[in-house]
Amino acid sequence: MIKQYQLNATCYDCGTENHVVVAEHEIERYQTGELVQKVWPDTDTWFREVIIGWRTGLYQCQSCHEAFLEDMAEEA
Repeated sequence: MIKQYQLNATCYDCGTENHVVVAEHEIERYQTGELVQKVWPDTDTWFREVIIGWRTGLYQCQSCHEAFLEDMAEEA
């Protein structure tokens, strides 16, 4: 049986917590330096962003990121 882990990341803007479930062997590949898009090539950007946020402690959810981009477009 493949051991799986739930990885959590909390948005630094709104506090929303998101999670993804990944296999142990995938986490091992990522933690030894393989790029997130190489380990999980068939997942969407936001799945990978949760993983990056789990590892780095910095995470912005999709809603807050889209609001940020809208604000930037209005300022331009």
